[in-house]
Amino acid sequence: MFYQPNVHLEPAILDVYSGKYTINSMYTVSLVQEQGKLILVAPDNSRITFNAESEVDLYVSGQFLKAHIEKKLDGEVTGFTLRQL
Repeated sequence: MFYQPNVHLEPAILDVYSGKYTINSMYTVSLVQEQGKLILVAPDNSRITFNAESEVDLYVSGQFLKAHIEKKLDGEVTGFTLRQL
């Protein structure tokens, strides 16, 4: 078993990440903020709750799934990458 940090992200940061994102031009998913967590809502309305490893690196507890928020130098969010380890 290994330890992953759970960094607290301010609601203002999570609000910047919230929105709709297109994956493979076929699917649209949403990232929403609920109770201080970032949640991915899939097209079938299933939900995945992320914990923060850093301001831009997220993970799902108990699963081998990570996300990385992609940002420009000016801080504008351009998307995110999902990785299954």
